[in-house]
Amino acid sequence: MVTRAAARSGGAALAAAVAVAACGGGGAARPRGPGAARAGGDVSTGEAALTLYRDGALVRERHVAPAGTGRRTVVVPLPVDVDAGGLEIRVVRGAAAVVSATVRAPALTRGELIEVRDGDRVVRGTLAEVAPDQIVLVDERGGLHALLDPHHVVRLAGGAPARHAAAIELEATPGEAGEVELEVVYVTRALKWRADYTLVMDSRRGRAQLHGNLGIDNATGLAWDDAAITLIDGERPVKLVDLDGGGGGAGGASSNGGRAPKKVADPTKPRAEQPAPVAAPATPRTALPFPVDVALGAQAVALLGAAHELPARATLVYDPVGDESNLTGKEPIRTRDYGLDRRSTAVSQSFDVDLKAARIPEGLPAGRVRLVERTRSGALTPLGEARIFERASSGSEEVSPTTSIAVGRAGHVEGKRTRREYTLDEDGKRLIEEFEITLTSTADHPVEVTVREHLYRGLNWTLPYHNVGAAITKEGPQKVAMRTTVPAGGQARVIYRIIYYW
Repeated sequence: MVTRAAARSGGAALAAAVAVAACGGGGAARPRGPGAARAGGDVSTGEAALTLYRDGALVRERHVAPAGTGRRTVVVPLPVDVDAGGLEIRVVRGAAAVVSATVRAPALTRGELIEVRDGDRVVRGTLAEVAPDQIVLVDERGGLHALLDPHHVVRLAGGAPARHAAAIELEATPGEAGEVELEVVYVTRALKWRADYTLVMDSRRGRAQLHGNLGIDNATGLAWDDAAITLIDGERPVKLVDLDGGGGGAGGASSNGGRAPKKVADPTKPRAEQPAPVAAPATPRTALPFPVDVALGAQAVALLGAAHELPARATLVYDPVGDESNLTGKEPIRTRDYGLDRRSTAVSQSFDVDLKAARIPEGLPAGRVRLVERTRSGALTPLGEARIFERASSGSEEVSPTTSIAVGRAGHVEGKRTRREYTLDEDGKRLIEEFEITLTSTADHPVEVTVREHLYRGLNWTLPYHNVGAAITKEGPQKVAMRTTVPAGGQARVIYRIIYYW
């Protein structure tokens, strides 16, 4: 039986900002097998599957209620931001039905000994003042602590710690008294993830070692052993659509429930002319192939069993103008010196990492990557950072095969841009410019440089001449890249002519 829990939250004074649950009354859920999850010592829960989003999580738990007849209550711990209306509960084993579920959040009273947890931070003391948006504690040294928007309040006195929890009322089938296994599903903002990678560069060998960690930020006040983890590179669902999270898979929910967007039918048209459903874009997801013990607070989980080597090469780019001067009109701007005010000589250096050529496990989540280089003394020097394992395009499951990480200015190469011709032919409706790019290197070996030029006067243009042969690539409507090799301690020149027309 599946039921949406009735919203009957108890407690008025701190129900919204600080929810605390009394754990007395009825039977408590108990662990299921060796992979049981923990709930901070209050109530043991069962198997768990966690779908982690960038801003929250979809949690799916199993709980086993002891055998009993008639009606009984099972208390299940919850994060403080989950209310009764945000629960989905169903019986997956046993002869019983879910009658109702109530979130227990009794009010606190002055003078109680409490503990407030927020991630790794813990504050203990006597409650001095209670307000809807803050509490004030007096610690054992007499210090005052005003806590705004407090989370995970635990009552330390009077028996077992009290927590935010759901009291689930079950009714056994007449004549049946066996165990009942429940599945509880909810969405919380207090469980998030991020992926961080490090590339250790070996410039001499043209290789880099990749290391990766999954960072989990667990501020729920709960913990899970051997949890199945699925990572979704997107926002958490706004509400529970069904027990599959609306995503058609294990925990696969999305902000719109994972369903295709609807198009309004036109009753005046035949069925053949009605709009076809549009498939929802794919949401990048990664199911970890191993279970994870999710502890309280922040933790890091290794994504790679060992460092993986990837091909990596230094790339030099001379881009003296940039995109800022681009004009998108069909007729070019005729101002004679337009675009000549930018005279940068800097050649930027980056490292291109070839992900396709490396034997890296598929399905690694996208995240930040830091590039470092090991010095002769063994120390690691940071060079730059970027994003890695990004999808090639929106809605695509294909990972971009190359990651480029900018590291700053190359000290051994400089560039100079000079215009050699400017001809404006109003009768022929064309404007001709010719440029020369001079690259000078002090390196003791030849270096390859990509010259990136922006054809910024307008969208209608053609290149009738350049001296780089096939080493030219159109990178956009107003951008070309020309590659050339600068000899050791020498110079190279790139010359091209452009004609704008209207």
